[in-house]
Amino acid sequence: MIPILNLAFKDLKILLRDRGGLFFVLVFPLIYALFFGAIFSGEGGQSVMRISVIDQDRSEASQSFLQRLEKSPSLSLEGHSLAEAKALVRRGKLVAYCVLPKGLGESSLFAPSKNPPKILLGIDPSRKAEKGFLQGILTEAWFAGLQETFMNTKKMRAEVDRSLKQAMGAKNLSSVDKARLRDMLVSIDKFYASWEQKRVQVKSMPQSGTTQQSEKPQIQMGPEFIFQGIGPKRVRPASAFEVSFPSSILWGMIACVSAFALSIVKERVRGTFLRLEVAPIPKGSILLGKAFACFLAATAVCVLLLLFASLVFGVRMQAPFKLLVGVLMTAFCFSGIMMFVASLGKTEQAVAGASWAIMIVMMMLGGGMVPLIAMPSWMAQLSDLSPVKWGILSLEGAIWRHFSWMELLPFLGLLLGVGILGLLLGTYLQFRGRGG
Repeated sequence: MIPILNLAFKDLKILLRDRGGLFFVLVFPLIYALFFGAIFSGEGGQSVMRISVIDQDRSEASQSFLQRLEKSPSLSLEGHSLAEAKALVRRGKLVAYCVLPKGLGESSLFAPSKNPPKILLGIDPSRKAEKGFLQGILTEAWFAGLQETFMNTKKMRAEVDRSLKQAMGAKNLSSVDKARLRDMLVSIDKFYASWEQKRVQVKSMPQSGTTQQSEKPQIQMGPEFIFQGIGPKRVRPASAFEVSFPSSILWGMIACVSAFALSIVKERVRGTFLRLEVAPIPKGSILLGKAFACFLAATAVCVLLLLFASLVFGVRMQAPFKLLVGVLMTAFCFSGIMMFVASLGKTEQAVAGASWAIMIVMMMLGGGMVPLIAMPSWMAQLSDLSPVKWGILSLEGAIWRHFSWMELLPFLGLLLGVGILGLLLGTYLQFRGRGG
């Protein structure tokens, strides 16, 4: 055991002296975590879309519509002229502009019109995702205003009266259509008038008991939605940094894989391995010392990044013991992968190319580039093949996913199995390659 520890500490000292290798092992993962954490962070986990609204109508309806839009946490409204708004959208400074045309407040809910007012939206055609999201927000805000009108008897009766006048003066309606529309609108007005009369009667009654209160008339448009709790709240990260830091830790681990795999090749090419083999040290201890050094370095990267994330960005450690086990199993897995990668070539260039080619594919599939929480379904299925995903889930399971031991065990078992397989296969291939 002593030779293994001595060899491991020797390799760690070499890594600490290698500024370039240390950068990719520790500094690059930190930059990754900060960069993507800042990109994906935002209030409520959603980015805010900046749009400009040009109100050409200046009516009560348009102002009410603007007030509802301002309440949306996904929008930031700005005021510009139409020319300025178009220029800002072209330069990418704004997501879109919205023009509320004249006559918007005069449009009727019931009377047909040949030329109804149209709300104009200007947006970059390449922003397909923002277009759909924005259309949904605007539609919701507009129909919320219609709902307010339907629920307010005074507003509804005024709207019915205005629609009736417009319908009777419309030249594109036949006398038969006008009569039918008049009968419908008069019926609606009578309905709201009766509800208004009942409300006045209830207000004039003495409020001495709960019976009178329960008889207060209410107008209910559409179904009433009743939500029933069926379990705990959906588990979600508290911030984007709880997603970016587990991914960044895996970047640090693959940097350890590359650094220690190259160190094995360098010592083999320069004859250091030959000198170690003639020393009174078992051959297996030499490679185990390399693997142990990689394991220690990977564990140190995990611990340092997690401490930084917790102290600076408040990343939670919901289950510290589970997190410790996940860190150790992930570090062990990639130490085994390092041993296998080191056996794939006889030169530094060959091993460097092979290690980064394999690691980048693992990172692409496993959530190192696209967070697991944001993956489409087809990509999420492919990611099951990558040890990177198992490592990320073993960390996220203890940080914010609230995994039980039964949920964690499959990922921990896969990490352990791949680590053992990599150690055995890498050791065998390296001894066979030297004819030993």
